[in-house]
Amino acid sequence: MNRKLALGMLALALVLSGCKKPKAGDPCKTEGKQLCTTKTDSLVCTSGKYEALPCRAAAGCTGSGDQVECANEGYLDGEPCDSVTDDHECSIDKKAQLKCVSKHWKVVDKCLGPAACKSTTSEVHCDDTFAELGAPCTNADSYSCGVDKKSLLQCKGEKIVLDSQCRGAEGCRKVGDKMRCDTTVAAVGDVCETDGEACSVDGKQLLRCKGLKMAVSQSCKKGCKVSGEDLHCD
Repeated sequence: MNRKLALGMLALALVLSGCKKPKAGDPCKTEGKQLCTTKTDSLVCTSGKYEALPCRAAAGCTGSGDQVECANEGYLDGEPCDSVTDDHECSIDKKAQLKCVSKHWKVVDKCLGPAACKSTTSEVHCDDTFAELGAPCTNADSYSCGVDKKSLLQCKGEKIVLDSQCRGAEGCRKVGDKMRCDTTVAAVGDVCETDGEACSVDGKQLLRCKGLKMAVSQSCKKGCKVSGEDLHCD
């Protein structure tokens, strides 16, 4: 082969290889560098490799070099983020609050209340009026109602745990700034306070709190009835 032709083909190959567009998983050197790959997609250099980050808002992905903007109104758990301390955002469905942890978005709160999750330039507000057992949380010792309105839940150790069953007619509800739990009806074994009383679910027994668990106190021949906050065992 002609030496000049061979050198020309080698040079062309090097140019073409240099023009190859990076993709998710490819190595990268500049931490935090972002590239637009399409009008609605981008890549972010995270810990030495490119990770995909969609740009879901109307503006999409714009700019080049150090001026890339990827418009988003929410993110998914696990997507890359800037390693800004205490940076928070809402999830795409607005039902969760995310925090930037180790360069990736992580769900830290579920926002299942009617106001859901709202993000502004200054803060993120998460309505945790309703919650799910076992879900992550950050508002320590705060209370929520279960999504079925039949339980009172509490944030303990960054996780939602059961506080009380709300088997009464009014269930669990928010009154003013506080959560209220109707415990006038209970089942044997339900968690309770030291002086609590309730009618059994079948209305045949009066239950009393013993050792922080509901236990049978007496049988009610004509039934156990709830009248407001009063119990009647006949």
